[in-house]
Amino acid sequence: MDVEALDRAIGFIMRNSCQPDAEECAVFAYRGFPYGVDLALGECPDVRTLSKVAKGIEGHGLAFAAWAAYVGVEDDEALDQFSQRFHGEFQSPVAHAEHLLATFGSKEAGADAPSWLRPFLHLNGRDCARELASHLHIVEAPNGRTWVFDADY
Repeated sequence: MDVEALDRAIGFIMRNSCQPDAEECAVFAYRGFPYGVDLALGECPDVRTLSKVAKGIEGHGLAFAAWAAYVGVEDDEALDQFSQRFHGEFQSPVAHAEHLLATFGSKEAGADAPSWLRPFLHLNGRDCARELASHLHIVEAPNGRTWVFDADY
């Protein structure tokens, strides 16, 4: 829902409450908001923030919830960077590293090196993944795969 629709729904609930002159409305269950996003939003969330996070999850899937939990639900700028910071879903961190190595042509990296040096110029996914781990935010997806995000946002 957009902010206006949420405000109308909350107003309707307040006007029709069994408590006369109800002043507060609280959210006690967040179905579809995993990865601690429900805790971050709390019982009395800002409707603009609630709408933004819900639309992000609807548009990008549960990976957005993992991103929102990482950067904080109140950080609009970071939430807006999801598409730029999400590397994708991979079988594992090593599979992500191998994807990067293949994308950036690591196989040709030593092609211009002297023949005696080439046996020592070897890049592998496991070593690359270990090094990348300090620069990435990696989350296990519900399907056992891995979501990879830039940690520096």
